[in-house]
Amino acid sequence: MKNTKEIILKLPVVFLIGFIAFVFLPISVRAEMETDTAGSSLGKEVVDNGERANYTSVKTRAVQGWIQDSTGWWYQYSDGSYPVSSWRKIDGSWYYFNSNGYWVDNNIHEQGSIKGIDVSAWQGSIDWQAVKDDGIQFAFIRVGHGTHELDTYYKDNMKQANEVNLPVGVYYYSTAQTEEAAVADAQFVIKNITGYKVSYPVVIDLEDSSQTSLSKGQIGRIAKAFCDVIRAAGYTPMLYCNENWYNNYIDVSQISDVDKWVARYGVTYSTSIPRTIWQCCCTGRVNGINGNVDIDFGYKDYTTVITPRTEPLSSYHFEKGQWKQDDTGWWYSYYAGGYPANKWEKIQGNWYWFDAKGYRVAGWKNISGVWYYFDEEGIMLTGWQQIGDEWYYFDGSGAMKTGWQYLGNAWYYLKSSGEMVSGWQTIEGYRYYFDESGVMYSGTREVDGRMYNFGSGGGIKIGWIAQNGNWYYIDESIEYHKGFLTVDGATYYMDASGVMRIGWQLVDNIWYYFSSSGAMRIGWQYINSVWYYLGIDGKMVTDFQMVGNDMYYFTTSGAMVTGWQLIDGTWYYFSSSGSMRIGWQYINNIWYYLGTDGKMVTGFQVVGNDTYYFTASGAMAVGWQLIGNEWYYFGGNGSMQKNKWIGNYYVGEDGIMQRNCWIGEYYVGSDGLWIPNALK
Repeated sequence: MKNTKEIILKLPVVFLIGFIAFVFLPISVRAEMETDTAGSSLGKEVVDNGERANYTSVKTRAVQGWIQDSTGWWYQYSDGSYPVSSWRKIDGSWYYFNSNGYWVDNNIHEQGSIKGIDVSAWQGSIDWQAVKDDGIQFAFIRVGHGTHELDTYYKDNMKQANEVNLPVGVYYYSTAQTEEAAVADAQFVIKNITGYKVSYPVVIDLEDSSQTSLSKGQIGRIAKAFCDVIRAAGYTPMLYCNENWYNNYIDVSQISDVDKWVARYGVTYSTSIPRTIWQCCCTGRVNGINGNVDIDFGYKDYTTVITPRTEPLSSYHFEKGQWKQDDTGWWYSYYAGGYPANKWEKIQGNWYWFDAKGYRVAGWKNISGVWYYFDEEGIMLTGWQQIGDEWYYFDGSGAMKTGWQYLGNAWYYLKSSGEMVSGWQTIEGYRYYFDESGVMYSGTREVDGRMYNFGSGGGIKIGWIAQNGNWYYIDESIEYHKGFLTVDGATYYMDASGVMRIGWQLVDNIWYYFSSSGAMRIGWQYINSVWYYLGIDGKMVTDFQMVGNDMYYFTTSGAMVTGWQLIDGTWYYFSSSGSMRIGWQYINNIWYYLGTDGKMVTGFQVVGNDTYYFTASGAMAVGWQLIGNEWYYFGGNGSMQKNKWIGNYYVGEDGIMQRNCWIGEYYVGSDGLWIPNALK
């Protein structure tokens, strides 16, 4: 504030002028503070233009300086005018003059502040070097207003302020009625500040009467929408409003992280409203500007917190819509109307996929045969991503990769389902090792305390190798396999030294047969003119064996038998194909009968409804046969005859030839022969 003693020392110089003014121009004092914010940079009609002229003849004899009367101190310029309702810089210090032109001794909110101005086309052409030389430390320049009308002096003001290296921010007078319109306002600002150095905040000015019908929440959302876009572009957003709007029209809780530039014209303001810049009057005077200009006192040096920029962040993209949410999910509303559905959309530098109903997807999604992954915000992921317990890699297009991938000077392998592998892996006949991060080992490396030579390609070949005329198999333990081995459906046997065996092999007291290729044989095998049968497990069978629907017999050497075979004291007959025969068999012109168990029968046997007799050799008897001192007769088919004459002999019910007895009217002698004319 102005030192009172300084002012008193000037009294001799201006006393006469003060006396004349006191006599001829009585002034009524009004004590109330100014509260309206009709900013001069907006070209609004100002109730008092900040100067009051003395139209007496004294005007021509006016002397610039401080004048005191019975009411207080006031300041007169050389043209006889004096400031009213205005802050003025006089002799390097700032003073506030009330609506009657009297100095108000209260600089509590001015002291230590950073001095600035805000301007528009209403200030006309400006000498920015003169502005800076007058002690102005920052300026806000209007970009435009309303329906995206560029301020006619905007480009000149930005160019020239930049040239004199005066820190500048910009503001946009918004009449937005919706969040979409606010976003469009922000994009208009960003496009037009590109190419100019901006080192102070980018501001949305909210005070238009067309918005007063909106709710506080609506205007708060409008402010937030604008500020979010500005911040996304790399600039520092700010809200401008007056105290009335702050209290009654804007839900400022929605932009609690945004600094405020608040207007209240007068000597002080409401300390209940936080602000980093105070627009204190619209009737200020600054060298280089003709007429009134808004004066701003700043409480935060933005040059220490803002890195000047001439273009938005490279990550920023001008958007064509905004996000919406309903009970189903999130969707994207185009400013021009409509929404993306069943398509890709790049929004703020990120890719999203929208389903057929227009909602963004999250999680795994197969699109045209390619797998993608979207985080919970719907953003398509690229690069390495841990999903659950597994790692996946997505290329720059977002496509999930599989198979071999060379990434960051290292080889990785991804399963067909996309998961990164680690540890030992068998891939296309080679054994590889991948560390915990998925990197393939190459060269000579230690794994679990053992050294391996992975070579430059990283793979140790597994499978068949020939050495010194023998075949070996390298298994997944990188060792010669020993014992039974199954490869591609075939079974092999590798001895204790790892050599693949062929031919007959006795393994654990069981015989197996391996072909010249080493494959274990099963089923019927004709080896060295002998038939053998090997079970499905390859084991050579012996003894009786049912194969298919037939019974066979194999010796202890495994050879299949044919013809007559005496087995455990019993005769059996096997056909030339080896199948055991049962029932009637005509062999070498002789009939034999073999039971259902294949055993050759001897002696009397009932077959069907007839009785037969088989000799000790199994041959079926025919004709007269003396068996155990009794004679029997067997027909040509071998069936024993009963109760009938055979020539002059008679066989009874038991088939025995009758002797020394009457057969009806006939008598047979001791030899069984009928004796003619014998008398009873």
